[in-house]
Amino acid sequence: MDATGLVLAGGASSRFGADKALAAWGEGTLVSAACAALLEVLPRVLIAAKPGQVRPVQGPRVSLVWDLRELRHPLSGLEAGLSACPTPWAFALACDMPFAGAGLVRRLAAERGGVQAVAARCGGRAQPLGAFYSREILPALSKHLEAQGSATAFLAGIRTRTVEVSTAGREFFDLDDRASYREALAWKR
Repeated sequence: MDATGLVLAGGASSRFGADKALAAWGEGTLVSAACAALLEVLPRVLIAAKPGQVRPVQGPRVSLVWDLRELRHPLSGLEAGLSACPTPWAFALACDMPFAGAGLVRRLAAERGGVQAVAARCGGRAQPLGAFYSREILPALSKHLEAQGSATAFLAGIRTRTVEVSTAGREFFDLDDRASYREALAWKR
């Protein structure tokens, strides 16, 4: 597939109480699980993080890129990842969405023609942190970040195709705090 995986791992994790990218998940961490899921279908993964954050994921197909801005914004990692992306497209995935995987990537990849982004729509809401983005959006993304606009507003401002996914699945369950982490661990068992 002509796309690169992009794991967004530079969040503050303030509600979680620690760097959630490094929280235990299976045999590794949330960030390593996100990388493994994307590597099932994509040839390469970039991890976008804030300078100084340590990412213990290594391998010939995984690289680390630093966010280009001090701003704590989910799209900061997208900007850094797309700037370093060697392919025309990247699939951006937040590291705290451990149930999103290869099936979602395949489904959205098939919808990339004629648009700048493809995002899942779940429960009536577009999901910007589990979506494909074309590298051509970089100028618009940088401008949007300067204005500190929301991720959802950014999707609405570019040519985006949304694909409805079932709310019954857990693909977009994100681990914002310790309670959601415990809930996800219980589901995983």
